Amino acid sequence: MASGGMGDVLSGIIGALLGQKLSPYDAACAGCVAHGAAADVLAARFGNARDAGNRSLFHATAYC
Repeated sequence: MASGGMGDVLSGIIGALLGQKLSPYDAACAGCVAHGAAADVLAARFGNARDAGNRSLFHATAYC
């Protein structure tokens, strides 16, 4: 999760949650959970979330 662009995905998730009227604290917490869960989905599929890339991480959030 320490590759370039992962923070961009996380901030996008949090921004989307803020747009849904969550409080900043709740959006940050839920965004971190969704980001981590998406990485778990990709790690199970590819063996390593880093190998999948940022775009795949974003799309994997649909399964969380």
